[in-house]
Amino acid sequence: MQILLRNRVLFMPLLALAMFGVGCGSAAPIVTGSTDYVGGIFALGPAEGDTGYVNEALWEDPAINGAFIRLPWDEVQTGPGTEARNFDFSRLDHELNAAVAHDKHVSIAFSAGKDGTPDWLFTKAGVQGYQFQDGGSQLEEGKCGAKMKLGNPTDLAYQEAYFGLIQAVGEHIRSRQDWFDAVAYVKISGVNLYTFEFRLPNRCEPGCVCNSQVWSEAGYTPEGMYAFFTKQMEVWQEALPGKPMVYALIQDGLPDSNAQGDYELENGESSGGELIKSTEQVNELIKRGSNLYGPLFVVSHNGLGPDHEPNRWVTRAGKAGQPTLFQTINLAKVQNTADLQATLENLWNNTDAHYLEVYQQILLEAEAQDGRLVPDAAAEVNTLQEWSEELQSRAP
Repeated sequence: MQILLRNRVLFMPLLALAMFGVGCGSAAPIVTGSTDYVGGIFALGPAEGDTGYVNEALWEDPAINGAFIRLPWDEVQTGPGTEARNFDFSRLDHELNAAVAHDKHVSIAFSAGKDGTPDWLFTKAGVQGYQFQDGGSQLEEGKCGAKMKLGNPTDLAYQEAYFGLIQAVGEHIRSRQDWFDAVAYVKISGVNLYTFEFRLPNRCEPGCVCNSQVWSEAGYTPEGMYAFFTKQMEVWQEALPGKPMVYALIQDGLPDSNAQGDYELENGESSGGELIKSTEQVNELIKRGSNLYGPLFVVSHNGLGPDHEPNRWVTRAGKAGQPTLFQTINLAKVQNTADLQATLENLWNNTDAHYLEVYQQILLEAEAQDGRLVPDAAAEVNTLQEWSEELQSRAP
C-alpha cells in the first residue's frame, strides 16, 4: 500500500537547551524543513500493561494506515538513569519492525499514572510520592476510586526522570532511519491517571482523599504545569525532530488551583483566592502549544462516538487551524462496525480531523466483512479503505 503524504513547511522551536536538554519554553520558533502527516485510520493497540501486540492482520490490511502504541513508563524504563541496561524496548521494537515491514506508521505514548509510574522514581530518583484516590470518568457514584502513589509533574526531579525517558526513546528510534520514518506522531504525556491522556486525580469528595488539596500541598500550580508542558515539547523535538506532537486533552482533568496554593474544597469553593479552573488551564496549554509550534502541535480527544457532539476544545482548535485527531469512545459505546460508521460520519461532518484511532476488535470485525462497515447499507463511504482515503485527503 502506498500512503499518500503531503509536505508542509512547519515551525520548530530553537533547540538551545538548558536543564535536561530543555529550554524555558519561551524561545521564538524558527522555520525548518518539512513534516509528513499521516491521516486515515489507526488501530488502537493493546492497552497499557498488556504484553500483547497489534494484530498482524491489521498491519497487513491496506485500509489501516498504522497503529497507536501505548506503553507504560515502568515497562520501558526499569531503573533510573539513561544507561541502556535500564531500558526494555522489546515491545516498541516489535511494533516498529511490524510498521516498517508493512509500510505503515506508529503513534507512540509513554504513560505514568496508576499503572505506569515506576517504583524506582520514589526510591532511587529523589521524587516525592503522594497518595491519591480517584476513578476518572468511570468512577461510580458514592465511591472514592482506586488508591495510587504519584509524583508531581511540576517537580524538577520528576521532569528530569520523565524527560530522560523521552531522550532515551528518541536516541533509540534515531538509531535506524526506517524506525524514525515510521513514527507519525508522539503524544505529550507523563501527566496521567489511568491512561496516557493528560489528566490527574483531582476530585475532592466527602469521605475520600481530597486530591486537589494533596496537589496544592505538593506544590502544584498552573504555571508549573504550563512549564512542564512546554519543556516536554522541546524535549520531544530534540529527541525526534519534526514529529507532530499530540495533546490528548481532558477538559476537566487538572486540579483547580492558583499560584498562591489555593485549591478546590469539597463544596466546590476555593480554600482561598480565585482558582484557575481546569478548562482555563487546558485553553492555556492549547494556546502555548499552538503559538510555539504551529502545525506541529496537534489537539486530540479520546471519546468520539456515533451520537454526541465532538469535544468542543478540539473542534475549536481545528477551526483555528490546528491539526486535530480523535480516538473512538470505549467499546461499550462503539460496539460494532455500524457504530464505527456512524462515528466516522460524525467526525467527517462535525470536525476537521484527519485521523481516527479505532479499537482493534472493531477493525477485525470490519475485516471479516471485507472492510464494509454496514454491509447491507448503500452509504456513499462505507468501507475502511474509503474512509481512510477520505481522511487522508484532509491531512495538512
